[in-house]
Amino acid sequence: MDCLLNMVSGLSVRGDANSLAEALADGISAACNASIARVRRGGNRHRPVAWWNEEIAKARMECHAARRRCQRARSSPLHDLYVAVFKGKRRKLKEAIKRSKARHFQELCDAADLQPFGAAYKLVMRKLCRQPMPTRPDQLNRIVHTLFPRQPHAEHPGSLILQDDEIVATNSEEVLITTVKVKAGKAPGPDGIPNG
Repeated sequence: MDCLLNMVSGLSVRGDANSLAEALADGISAACNASIARVRRGGNRHRPVAWWNEEIAKARMECHAARRRCQRARSSPLHDLYVAVFKGKRRKLKEAIKRSKARHFQELCDAADLQPFGAAYKLVMRKLCRQPMPTRPDQLNRIVHTLFPRQPHAEHPGSLILQDDEIVATNSEEVLITTVKVKAGKAPGPDGIPNG
């Protein structure tokens, strides 16, 4: 703003309107450039990642150069040599990325230990894209009753009390035969005994 004020205060009405308009436009552009950071356009428009560093940038540049050399030398007798060089550069890039990601993950874990609701928490919550939690009691009650409706209490046949004369004697052989017939992995019955 100071740049614009200095420029406007120094203007005098000399010359034609076009030269005055150009001087004013140049002054406004200079003031804007001084006060507002320019947005960088171009590139692949990916958001920057925290684990990116100069080592990875250099390895990526070398890998791309080796790939281009390899592609351009397809009919050359040195093609096999260029392929080997490219594969080595690509391996180096992947290892650098892996090391950097591991180091960054360890830093996040250490930061989470020191500040549970710090940068690591915010990063995870941003990845989850969670909706805000409902806080109104009526809304919470409606959600709970929709998800977990009340069921009438039902009497299970297994919970009936049998008289002594109604109990049928069984032996272990009959129990084993019955358990073999029952399919494994089924939910337990009213008696609570699982089938598997």
